[in-house]
Amino acid sequence: MVDLVISVEGLSCRYSGKEFELRVDGLEVKRGEFVLITGPSGSGKSTLAYCLSGLIPHYIRNARMLGRVSICGMDTSRTPIHELSKRVGFILQNPEAQIFGMTVEEDLAFGLENLGMPYDEMKRRVEETLNLMGMRELRDLDTSSLSGGMKQKLVIASVLIMRPGVLILDEPLANLDPKETGGILSILYSLKRVGKTVVVIERRLGELSPLVDRVVALKDGRVVADLDPRSFFEDEGLINELNVVPPKVVEVAYELRRRGLKLEPFPLSERELVRSVVGG
Repeated sequence: MVDLVISVEGLSCRYSGKEFELRVDGLEVKRGEFVLITGPSGSGKSTLAYCLSGLIPHYIRNARMLGRVSICGMDTSRTPIHELSKRVGFILQNPEAQIFGMTVEEDLAFGLENLGMPYDEMKRRVEETLNLMGMRELRDLDTSSLSGGMKQKLVIASVLIMRPGVLILDEPLANLDPKETGGILSILYSLKRVGKTVVVIERRLGELSPLVDRVVALKDGRVVADLDPRSFFEDEGLINELNVVPPKVVEVAYELRRRGLKLEPFPLSERELVRSVVGG
């Protein structure tokens, strides 16, 4: 039996004074899955991430949440946020909101200090994380001097040092240049290789599509699709309805299909596209 890491049952969430309501039921994520949650702006993606992480209802007080969200067997509405953080790492869209140390090394140690971890163990984890993330040369840098991509990398490192089994990232590629985007993608590939359970909220689908096991699409606060990547991207009508930008190879496949070319299986990579066109 495959372990369920995330389970959402009868979830509804509404902000005070707003008509928008998120309603999600029956959403499940298995251990080791890499799940992309996408959809147009205002569809409820970030709200769902806040519910999954426990920020709703513990920190965001103007949101009324009903139903049950379970992560690693813990009910998020009944489990204190400091307990949830041991099992679930959450990366906000704005990395500066999660940086607390004056230097890179201080920031990495911040969460461990709050847990009361012994100094020797804390120092060992900091060293391991600096090595793992290729950040040794940055350890003494002032965090305010870091680029946007390096701040995002630091936040991911500060979450990974807590050794959570589940990571939830809210638009981790937003506002990053191509080089910085490549660095964050490299980290996500590493997380997938070691079997971490990862949920990413993102509208930039091209860069993430090779990583994804499932795509969950939201629109107007409802789940309108929960599909494997090939089935999701093959549905051009759904992509247009969601107003998201597919990978370039998928856009080319749409154009070839409109010209009458039969593409089987529907290609998700350049190699698959060539095979579909020329055979072999």
